[in-house]
Amino acid sequence: MDRTNDDKIDLFEGFDRLGISLEDLWLDAYALGGDLSLLETEAYVFGLLRDAHEHNVLAQALNERFMDQDLDHLVRYMTLAPS
Repeated sequence: MDRTNDDKIDLFEGFDRLGISLEDLWLDAYALGGDLSLLETEAYVFGLLRDAHEHNVLAQALNERFMDQDLDHLVRYMTLAPS
């Protein structure tokens, strides 16, 4: 089932549903080209920092975990502002 972006969940809910450690999320995001520290990763998950690119790297890392469990892409991506 394809979901619209409005039907998807935020970073915190995706992180919570998966039950992975913050370190695992940080490593997954780093492997995808993320450039956040562990502390910054935590701040993004809890909604304290917002940058579309880094948000989307974290969302992709979580969505890949969901796909590994044969689930849909659940985590919402953030729209990048035109330059």
